[in-house]
Amino acid sequence: MSFLVYNKSSEDMSEVGNASVDLIYTSPPYNIGTKYKNNLDKIDFVSFQKLLRKVFSECFRILKPEGRVIIEVADSIVTN
Repeated sequence: MSFLVYNKSSEDMSEVGNASVDLIYTSPPYNIGTKYKNNLDKIDFVSFQKLLRKVFSECFRILKPEGRVIIEVADSIVTN
């Protein structure tokens, strides 16, 4: 068995063929202001929806028909 790991955004996975992936495990950004290196995880809601649509569209494009998607969503509390 072999696998590749790409360290990049999943908005564009053009290097991965259609229906070629058995399993996708992802934890999408929560858009609550978390700082990741040079990226602040806080954009307007419409932009956030567009981002998630692009990512999930790509995920389902590359997923085999019998494949599985695991989406980890943790509890989040935002206080000001």
